[in-house]
Amino acid sequence: MNLEKKYFDTELKKIGDVGQTVEFFKKQYSTLEEEDLALMKVFEQLQLIATQNGEGSQERKSNILAQLIRQLDPLSCRYLARIPIGALRIGFSDMTVLDAFSWMLKKDKSLRKTIEKAFLV
Repeated sequence: MNLEKKYFDTELKKIGDVGQTVEFFKKQYSTLEEEDLALMKVFEQLQLIATQNGEGSQERKSNILAQLIRQLDPLSCRYLARIPIGALRIGFSDMTVLDAFSWMLKKDKSLRKTIEKAFLV
């Protein structure tokens, strides 16, 4: 299924997020190619995109990304679409990770200041 760029752009303007827009269309237009891809397979394809260069590289990159979108479920496509444009919002900050380390070690946030000090060095 080919989606008209103008239609995509209109929905993107309404939704305001490229990932959610791709998810919206993926829910409407599922494909028989959809499968449960391993994370490493997706990572390998993203690395392949990153290493494409030279004549025709933009088309090759687009084709690889399009294939991944055809294969992945709608929610995965939301996050996949954000990666190439650098808009992957995961909903937490460095401090959340530091708190998680403290919870892992002490079952509370009591080590946060010590971990943060080490992190900032």
